[in-house]
Amino acid sequence: MFSRALRRVQAMTERDKLGLALLVLLWLVAGWWFFFHVPMRAAVEVMQEESAEAHAQLVDVENYRQQGQSIAAAEKAQKERHGFLMKALPSELGQGAFIGGLERLAMSKHLLLAGVQPGAAIARPDGLQELPVTVKVMGDYFSLLDFLGAISSGQADGRFVIVRGMAVEAGKDGGPLSATLSLSIFAQGKG
Repeated sequence: MFSRALRRVQAMTERDKLGLALLVLLWLVAGWWFFFHVPMRAAVEVMQEESAEAHAQLVDVENYRQQGQSIAAAEKAQKERHGFLMKALPSELGQGAFIGGLERLAMSKHLLLAGVQPGAAIARPDGLQELPVTVKVMGDYFSLLDFLGAISSGQADGRFVIVRGMAVEAGKDGGPLSATLSLSIFAQGKG
């Protein structure tokens, strides 16, 4: 059988041999295309998809790790804020501690604390207790401004304080200013 095919090839003209060589080459290229190239291309695409999925999983894991860190940082910040708020809004009005802090603050700002008169505690509809306090201080203009800023920022015993009103009188013969402040301090209501 092989010898018969060999005799047929020898009997062919050069042009036929060239055509047969091209036909065999075409068959080899088609075979390579269908049996090697197409499966390899499919394998490459599958590997690229798997790589993309692995990359997406890696990104998810990294995001989760960072989120865990940001959650821990947020919890820490929330605990610090809660501590600040518990100090700013305690469960008891504690006017003695507030007045002591107010006195230290007035001295640090070079003011004379001439009088402190707490009012009666008020139970507010929002569940808070409010204690109105009237404070009289004497000193110069800039010390008074520093004192007001410090009270508003919670430097008097760390409490949440609202300045409800203020009356300032000029001192006689260039003497110190006299200021009467209406303040309110707050505490959580009794639950």
